[in-house]
Amino acid sequence: MILLLPVLVRDRAALDSARLGMPFEAALAVVNTAGGSGGVVGGIAVSIWGLRGVKRRVALMAGCLVVLGVGEVLVGLSTTVLTMSLAMFLGELLVAPLNTASFTLWQTLTPPHILARALSVRRFLAQSAFPIGTVVAGWMATVIEPWVVVTLSGAALAVYCSALFHAPELLPRSEDRMRRGGRARVIRAAIAAPAPRRSRLRKNPRSLGAIAAAPDVAIASRAHAIVTPKRLETAKRIR
Repeated sequence: MILLLPVLVRDRAALDSARLGMPFEAALAVVNTAGGSGGVVGGIAVSIWGLRGVKRRVALMAGCLVVLGVGEVLVGLSTTVLTMSLAMFLGELLVAPLNTASFTLWQTLTPPHILARALSVRRFLAQSAFPIGTVVAGWMATVIEPWVVVTLSGAALAVYCSALFHAPELLPRSEDRMRRGGRARVIRAAIAAPAPRRSRLRKNPRSLGAIAAAPDVAIASRAHAIVTPKRLETAKRIR
């Protein structure tokens, strides 16, 4: 959407900007400023209230993506500077909650000893999608109208994320699977610990159960796991 926004302002809002006496640069600046303001307002809201009361971060992320997709659809359908600015504001408003939920989910589900590597791979994959999206969007805009590209992409995003809410077992199970997988990785790391480490861990006979019951991996990884053949079956069940 950001790539095609100047084309949308030039073509779709040309009549309205001419009626208002605004040159193309001014109209584009207004629309971009509205989008940036939405991001700032969302960031301030998250900074003040955080994600209080949010039990399922995956569901929050899906909801934010639905709003983002709706904003893209409205941007593509807008023919005035005002409506396009409001649509940009709406589309960028929940970007901060989306990123906050995503990063906190990664930080709580990833064992600390591999957190830096996991986040670096995540960032690499996310940033690698930008040039690919630029090439695809630019090519599609030469084949069909740019506003159709933006509208269809936003509609696809909103419809897909909305469909997740119609499968109520999918969102909770996906997050639960990630939590179980993270705890299993911590247990496997404890099982593979060197001999001196294992002998020291045997001093705490309840630690494996603490890892299995921990709400997130960051807490589980701080627990001490006893590694004995008797408790190996418990670790296998958690896997």
